[in-house]
Amino acid sequence: MLNQRESGVAKRHINMRLKCRYMGEKNTLSRLEFEHASGAEWKALDLDASTPGFDIFVYAMFHCQHTYFRINCAERGLLLDSAEGASGCLRTRTGSCSI
Repeated sequence: MLNQRESGVAKRHINMRLKCRYMGEKNTLSRLEFEHASGAEWKALDLDASTPGFDIFVYAMFHCQHTYFRINCAERGLLLDSAEGASGCLRTRTGSCSI
């Protein structure tokens, strides 16, 4: 059986999303938005000394995976127009093609 502290963490949902636009042959970032759910609305994630450590960890992992994705696409000649990712899903657009 879970104690009070464990059950609170187990019930917590981390909802974050990333929206990005690219330009050029190297998929250079032209716009990047990173948001987290706060109740029923989305708010920009502003990292500072008061940001919970786990939120920073999730942001770092999300950002790392996005960077890997963006650079690998550029290395393979896949030019990206935009990408959106949220809590485990990723949607991209390359030119007029949806993936």
